[in-house]
Amino acid sequence: MLIPGCHIEDAPRFAWRGAHLDVARHVMPLPWLFRFIDVLALHRLNVLHLHLTDDQGWRFDVRAYPDLTRTGGWRRETRNPGEPEGDATPHGGFYTQDQLRSLVAHAASRGITVVPEIDLPGHVRALLAAYPEFGLGRNPVATTFGIFPEVLQLRDDTMTMVEQIFAEVLDVFPSPWIHIGGDECPRMQWRDDPVSARLASARGLSSVDELQRWFTGHLHRWLTAHGRRVVGWDEILDDGPVPDAVVMAWRDVRYGLEALRQGNEVVMAPGPFTYFDRYQSADPDEPLGQPGLVTWQDVVSYDPTAGIPADRLGGLLGVQGQLWSEYLHTPQEVEYMAFPRLALLAEVGWRGRVLAEGIEHRLDAHLARLGAAGVEYRPLTGPRPWHRGGSGRRRRQG
Repeated sequence: MLIPGCHIEDAPRFAWRGAHLDVARHVMPLPWLFRFIDVLALHRLNVLHLHLTDDQGWRFDVRAYPDLTRTGGWRRETRNPGEPEGDATPHGGFYTQDQLRSLVAHAASRGITVVPEIDLPGHVRALLAAYPEFGLGRNPVATTFGIFPEVLQLRDDTMTMVEQIFAEVLDVFPSPWIHIGGDECPRMQWRDDPVSARLASARGLSSVDELQRWFTGHLHRWLTAHGRRVVGWDEILDDGPVPDAVVMAWRDVRYGLEALRQGNEVVMAPGPFTYFDRYQSADPDEPLGQPGLVTWQDVVSYDPTAGIPADRLGGLLGVQGQLWSEYLHTPQEVEYMAFPRLALLAEVGWRGRVLAEGIEHRLDAHLARLGAAGVEYRPLTGPRPWHRGGSGRRRRQG
């Protein structure tokens, strides 16, 4: 077949076309991460947001604090919320700095930037299991999921520790963006702690409730001085502006709209459209996932520019799909939850919207390509039976 010569003009609608992957709750094998990057590149996605730390595990090797991975990288078992017993199976692991440098180089060769996330000052149960002196009391690495009360006690030596961690992060990841988390940070421990009250007063704060904003500002100045930009979940603006920070709007689109109004750049990552660990249908045979429903049709309908004034559209960096791994134990499960939804979000990122005409035919053809490449996916016709270790994967209830 002869194809006539032609000139194609094409460019992505958004600069940030991302996939978030949580390796803190369940560690994913390094060889598969390389392959996952290749699959992202096939979809013209250009950011891998790597969630490296959380209450359930610390996955980044910090040479100045080796117990972060030696102790904080392991939990004794895993128990799903609402279940009376855990699985009695230890889970853990971490990535060395050289492994991550290799991953970053591979991603760069595919046009993908790896953005690391060290989630602070909440979600620090794993950190404090290893180094309790930086918090308020000692508890083991979390074995179940949710929001835990543990926070950093923001003394000067704690901030020195935080800076040392990020110094090693910067040495491994050349990304211009560094994600500092900032989400779901309770304040009960600060409110009950006389030392935190004195720290707040010494820093000119009206109460301990302003400590998170102080912490975010400190990290913002430190990272800016080192030539990087802060990225945080939308809670970082709850207590006031953080100029020049990139805001990931996850709780609701309105947090992204407010961040744009304040002059921040925004990555839209709202749960109802981009949280791909949620159920793909109401079918009771769907594999266990986070509460909530995000169908592939929801992604088709998603317009990330909706409600944004024309004069603020320039601040919309792009979109990102989230793959939290509380219920995703294996690479195959990650892929099953990612596709076809992440493929559709990739089209949103490139075109600004999904071309809905003939979408099912196009999806069927694309899923066949993924299958031929050995990539797992959920068929459009409904959930596929699962098997883990020969015993069968537990499915949703009700």
